[in-house]
Amino acid sequence: MDTITKKARDLMVKIAKDPSYGYSQPGRGGSLEKKPSDFDCSSLVSYCYQKAGVPFSVPYTSLYTGNMYNYYLRAGFVDVTLHVNRKTGTGLVPGDVLLHPYDGKYGHTEMYIGNGQMAGARRDENGRDGYEGAKPGDQTGREIEISAYADFTAGWTYVLRYEADMKQVFFAPVFDPTFYDGKYEDLHKAFNGNAKNLYQHFCEYGMKEGRQASADFDPKVYRDRYADLKRAFGQDWQKYYTHYIEYGISEGRSGKPEEAPAPVPAEDKYVATTDVYVRSGPGGEYGAVRVLKKGEQVTASDKQDVVTTWYKVTDGWVSGAYLKKS
Repeated sequence: MDTITKKARDLMVKIAKDPSYGYSQPGRGGSLEKKPSDFDCSSLVSYCYQKAGVPFSVPYTSLYTGNMYNYYLRAGFVDVTLHVNRKTGTGLVPGDVLLHPYDGKYGHTEMYIGNGQMAGARRDENGRDGYEGAKPGDQTGREIEISAYADFTAGWTYVLRYEADMKQVFFAPVFDPTFYDGKYEDLHKAFNGNAKNLYQHFCEYGMKEGRQASADFDPKVYRDRYADLKRAFGQDWQKYYTHYIEYGISEGRSGKPEEAPAPVPAEDKYVATTDVYVRSGPGGEYGAVRVLKKGEQVTASDKQDVVTTWYKVTDGWVSGAYLKKS
């Protein structure tokens, strides 16, 4: 089941991609039920969270950058500012609220939506963010916008996170606090099973270190299983977690470690049905060692199932698609 945080994040993305919604301060009471309509920065973030189920004590139209901090904490958000790097975005999780309270000159808020991006209502079609009139809807494609994460001009003062979702967050497919606690002795000694602290460690350090936090997902397995991801992400471990959640699951990819395969009896012999490469590992992305000629016999000592079955022979691995028992 989707968490409140994920619902709010998904709604933010939906509104940002729909030109029916634009920016206006006089007309900041936009909603899904009203098209076209407008939001300003604070009403948009607050609308997404109130619509998703956060019990604010006032309507979202009563919230602005000058009072959001207190109302958000009362509604169940926590201040995680000290646990993220606001310059680089390290430690942010999808749904985090980025806030610079109005200080007499500047005031702005956006939402971090994951994959190094943030979204928010920024300016009307005239490029202004004040009280001037504006036509409803996005006239320029940039009034409500998704962009790469960046620190606010005057600096994000706070990062707020919805605490009620801490145990069931966006990273639930790759994070299980019980597994994380049991797998790493240093974490067990440090946190003694405290789920909130384990999750915080995972966001701040665990992903950067490539730690496995779920029995169903190991970033190193995910990297080694898919050559395209390995080429794209290299040793940037955090990208493997977010890719799996945002794309991998729907694409049918798996990061679950396989149990050790049962050895193939040594007497099992195979014959190549065509000329085929012997590769250095069990998969087509591994380099060719030599060509196994059609009719040549080999003895298999092991096997692995990677899309198709691969057999370990004396000098490498051969796809079972080109072998038959002799």
